[in-house]
Order: sequence, then C-alpha cells, then structure tokens
Amino acid sequence: MIRGDLLPCTPEGNVFAMKAVGFVLSTMLLTICSGTQGQTASTPILRPIGPALEVRPPFAFDKAKSRRSVSGITCSPHGTVQQCLIVFDEGTKAQFAVLGTTRLEPIGALIEMAGVDAELDAEGAALADGFYYVTGSHSVKRTSCKPNQASRAVVRFRATAASGLPPRIDVSELMGTSRLWDLMLEDSYLRLHVDGCLGSGTGGSVEQMQRRPGINIEGIAVTGGRLYAGFRGPSEGGVAPVFSVDAKALFEGGDAKPRLHRLSLGERVGIRDMAVARDSILLLLGPDDHESMEGAAWQIAEWRPDTDASPRPLAVLDARK
Repeated sequence: MIRGDLLPCTPEGNVFAMKAVGFVLSTMLLTICSGTQGQTASTPILRPIGPALEVRPPFAFDKAKSRRSVSGITCSPHGTVQQCLIVFDEGTKAQFAVLGTTRLEPIGALIEMAGVDAELDAEGAALADGFYYVTGSHSVKRTSCKPNQASRAVVRFRATAASGLPPRIDVSELMGTSRLWDLMLEDSYLRLHVDGCLGSGTGGSVEQMQRRPGINIEGIAVTGGRLYAGFRGPSEGGVAPVFSVDAKALFEGGDAKPRLHRLSLGERVGIRDMAVARDSILLLLGPDDHESMEGAAWQIAEWRPDTDASPRPLAVLDARK
C-alpha cells in the first residue's frame, strides 16, 4: 500500500492502494498462475509482503485534497528504475514518479492535460507504443448527478525519459479527444446509461435517474492497436462492459471499429483498473457503484480480449495490515 502524503486512512485511499498493490503484483502473479488453467484449486489470497510505501516529496499540488486524489497509475521500466505516470481525479493535471521498494518519489513538473478546461476526473492511465493515455471517467458528479462534460475526454501524449531524469513531454503531440463519448452514444447498450446517476446520487433529472446505473470508466488498457475502456458501471445481472476502439483512429480520425465486450464478473462487481500483461489484460475487480457493495472483495482476473471466454480469476486481494 501507499501512505503518507498520498493516502490518508480513507475509503478513497484504500481504493488507490488496491490499484497500486494489485498491479505492481499482478504481472508476477500472472507468471506464477499461467500454467494453472483448468485446475480446480481455490483462488489464492494475496496480502502485503512489506511496509506501506511513503510518498516523498509530496506531489506538486498546493492543496492536500489534490495530492490525495490519486486514481490511476501506469509504469515504464528504464534500466533499474520504474517511472510511473500518476493521474488524479481532482483537477486536470498528472505527474510522473519513480516507484521504489520503499517509496514513491514524484519527479518533474505537473502535466496539464490538453483539451480539458475543468475537472477531468481522470480514472485510468496506460502506456503503449510510445504513447501515454489518460481517460476521464465519462460520468456525472457522484452526489449531485450533475453532468461533467470535462470528464468525457481521453488524452494522449508522448514522453521520453532517461533513468533518474524526469520524462520530457512532447507538447506538440499532447492532445485530447471526446470521440469515445460520441462512440458510446452510438452503441445500443451504452447509450442507455450515458449521463445516468451513480450509486445513491439523487440530484439528477427524471431521465438521469432512469439511466441509472450510469457510465463510469475506471480503467484503460492499450494493446494490439486497440484501446480498451473498463467500466465500474453499469454493472447489471453480473455483467460489466468493456468498450474497445482503434487507438489511432480515436485521435486521428477514420473508422474506430468500436466493439462492446460484456464480461461475466459476478453480481454488483465492476472493473476498477486494467493493465496489459503479455497477450492478456489484467482486471482489477471490485465493488460497482451501488452502496450495498461497500466492503466487497477485490480480485485480480485475467482476460483474453481475442476470445469470448470469461475472465479467469487469479487472486483475491487482502490489503489489511
């Protein structure tokens, strides 16, 4: 887990701890479990094997609330150093950090997300083919149910890095797009949930209440030239969606070849983060937006997007001390 300036003892902090712990461990877990398909052994439980990571120095925000709003992470190895892009669900900025064995060390200046002029509500980050990707939640405000147009964006940029130095952003290639939102409006299932209220939000219109559970993206992965967006909600009848598009066309135009994947995950279970490992996508699974799921189990599962098979459970996460 990660603590200190980054994560106080709050439910929000615990969620990011699950994201960070889950995907630092998950590639190793996939290696261990890759030969176990078809066996009937129970799903293993993963627990922390060391002390909590400290964030030092703090992230470069003035407000503590912003520093504690980490919601996504993607890492790239450079020599013996893991340089990670950290994104936040407050404001419009991101920052790089070095992931070590005992601490997370923020480096470089804050990165302003292009094409976003309000709260992006960033919820996922990915790295593929030299590009970093950051997605907004594409959801309404949780409590008031008010639309948040700034969250309907995906941002892409290049960054070059050397070991121990802050990555250098290619500003000319930093761009944002709202096309994923437009493509969801064209999908026969997702368009029934866009702008729908989340969880127990009650401030929306009658139509927004009818669209509950609303759209809420919490993870992205990019592999094989396609961008996969994973949804915390809607999760209905034990099924949660993943929406995939051609990553290049999403930003540069042309046929995005959208496809909706509906994954059987279990009742009230949503996708909380995603990461690529080999030819699979690892899914961090946790509670959906329904208030009755607070305290539900968190899991890691392996999904092969080139097949119609259901995700394969790999482990249950237990982040208790």
